[in-house]
Amino acid sequence: MTTRDRMLYDHDRAMWHATVPLLRTSQASAVLDQLTTIGTAASNLSMHQQGVPLINGEPGVGKSMIARSYAADEMIRLTVLRELEIERGHREPAHDGALIRPVIYASLPAAMSRIELERHLCELLGWPVSRNSSASLAAALQACETKLIVIDEIQFIGFHGATGRQVHNLIRGITNQGVRVLLCGNDIAWVIGERSAPDQENSRRQSRGRWIPLEVPKMPYGEADAKAEWAEVLEEYEQRLRLSNLLPQGWLSRDLAAYTWVSTLGYLNSLATLIRHASAAAMLSGTERIDRALLDTVPLEEAVEDGRHSRLALLDAGKYVFPKL
Repeated sequence: MTTRDRMLYDHDRAMWHATVPLLRTSQASAVLDQLTTIGTAASNLSMHQQGVPLINGEPGVGKSMIARSYAADEMIRLTVLRELEIERGHREPAHDGALIRPVIYASLPAAMSRIELERHLCELLGWPVSRNSSASLAAALQACETKLIVIDEIQFIGFHGATGRQVHNLIRGITNQGVRVLLCGNDIAWVIGERSAPDQENSRRQSRGRWIPLEVPKMPYGEADAKAEWAEVLEEYEQRLRLSNLLPQGWLSRDLAAYTWVSTLGYLNSLATLIRHASAAAMLSGTERIDRALLDTVPLEEAVEDGRHSRLALLDAGKYVFPKL
């Protein structure tokens, strides 16, 4: 293999290692089951109040993966359902040339005002925006037959101030139009759980009456069932790794199960970082193998890196106590 070929080969493997699909843990399955139930029950009629599910949890527990997976599933379901309704004469096909978009997924890149959010959603739908962004969004949603909007990183909205009040009202307006909204964010349940300033209280109360918090905890460890599920996650990684000199099966899911949990504290994003970066190091060194010595050299996110070495020292001494989650 030439140097150039090797460079491309390693790049392709790194990309493969980085594109791990959603791991259907019990935590993810519980939330997806709730979302499926909510979606099936939804009428998408403006005469019915639409609940707004809110995927909430700490950073790094896999919320965005759950949201994206659900958005993809709903895109398929709603597209097939629309085709069946047209086939059986329950609705007329669109003739205005608009691109049908049953689902849009918006991951907020930074803090946004209500107008900026409306414009962003129009851009995702490929719809021109007039000076009245609210009217443009309403027209876009109707023309594109949008049934679900997923808004990720919702914590970027400053719900304490006027923008938060306006976005509360925007979400209410979208659902009143018969479009479902799914929110996803880090530690965002406080928006509907704490008391607000008098000028914001009405909006908070309206959202509190519609938002449905769905908590995503990190993965536990310690009990037999939790250990077995953690091992299953590690087995998925074992099977996906494209390294030529790996140890026999079980080197990760059996031999390093407790080590990986103590290193990452059950945060799936940190586990992905640990294995992905170790894989890259194994490729660059030419060893094509991952072992504990290599994993020890991989720095992780500060939330889990802080205290990591002391936790591992306790684990090695047989004194580490796994927390009950």
